[in-house]
Amino acid sequence: MVLVLKSVRTSTFLAALSVLLLTTGLIGAVASPASAASVTATLPVGSNAWDVAINPAGTFAYVTNSSGSSVSVIRLSDNTVLPATISLGSNPFHVAINPAGTFAYVTNGWDGTVSVIRLSDNTVLPATISVGHAPISVAINPAGTFAYVTNQNSNTVSVINLGTNTVTATVTGFASPYGLAINPAGTFAYVTNMDDMTMSVIDLGTNTVIGAPIPVGLQPYGVAINPAGTFAYVTSTTDGTVTVVDLRSNTVLGDPIRVGNGPFSVAVNPAGTFAYVPNAADGTVSVIRLSDNTVLPATISVGHGPVSVAINPAGTFAYVVNNDDETVSVIALNSPAAGSAVIPIPVVPDVMQAVGRPATGCATYISTGSVNKGNIAGTGWNPSWAQWANGGLGGDVCVRMLGYNMTTSAWFIR
Repeated sequence: MVLVLKSVRTSTFLAALSVLLLTTGLIGAVASPASAASVTATLPVGSNAWDVAINPAGTFAYVTNSSGSSVSVIRLSDNTVLPATISLGSNPFHVAINPAGTFAYVTNGWDGTVSVIRLSDNTVLPATISVGHAPISVAINPAGTFAYVTNQNSNTVSVINLGTNTVTATVTGFASPYGLAINPAGTFAYVTNMDDMTMSVIDLGTNTVIGAPIPVGLQPYGVAINPAGTFAYVTSTTDGTVTVVDLRSNTVLGDPIRVGNGPFSVAVNPAGTFAYVPNAADGTVSVIRLSDNTVLPATISVGHGPVSVAINPAGTFAYVVNNDDETVSVIALNSPAAGSAVIPIPVVPDVMQAVGRPATGCATYISTGSVNKGNIAGTGWNPSWAQWANGGLGGDVCVRMLGYNMTTSAWFIR
């Protein structure tokens, strides 16, 4: 990728200048609007598909098929659904993968168990792990030593020692617990309570609920935490909102963010800059810019009944499970519509600023200011742009080309 400013006429130059300062100034480069977020593939999976998880290497995705009692495996290098599904218990619901990428853990809602899949050969271990009634969500701590499972009908969370695959503790004090997320430090877990519109906090050092439940919206389902561990984002399906919780004080930040209709889950990209929320009733995904908790105007159209979303470790693709269609939509996230990725560009070296005016076609040097005010009088460049006018008498304005080569990481002048 090369960013350049070429010689142009006055009218074109003035119109393009504002774009230049945003795209080739010293603050960085913004991806082209032509690369807007879009669905690049739609993949058929199994019956009543519900959840999706991606391995740490970003090579495979695993999709639970609740009515099919199975897990579909997608090879992400070419978006191919492998022919063989993995057979599990009754009503597999949510899935999580350990940090080593060696095992997946799947809640079986009707069995009250968790199945363990060895990912090296996609084999289900013979023994399931008994938990509570109607296990829903599962999350694994960053150390990969414990898994935590919400049991909706038992109003508990089961703690599983992953070294022995046995339940070592049961945490009480919930009201129809559903979603669960663990902070990056592995010190706290956050559980949404569907029945009382709150989120509870578990101290993972003692496996006890601490503090008062945090009020969120009606029927809170999904919860995700930013990579810094400072904020949690909770979807409220009935409200059509996302509540932001400041985890430093366990208090709600501002008003709920209105997204689409029927938001179930939420995922935050690895950079911590955007959250993605599937709206089940709309067939769309809303994108929230986390710097100011603003919903971007354009939603991303996916399939019918999107309920779950996962983002690959590179932050380049999102995978959305469409429950009604029994498909997975693959969304490219390389755009302002999805993320406005800013590429840092180093300051223009001084030696490049001391460049004379073009040999022909122009006369007096003029500089009218820019992002960087460090003009060097009479040399022909300021760090962001420069122009020469025809003796101040009108006519064409000439602009030398300043470019930054993203491949070689070097400035150049022509």
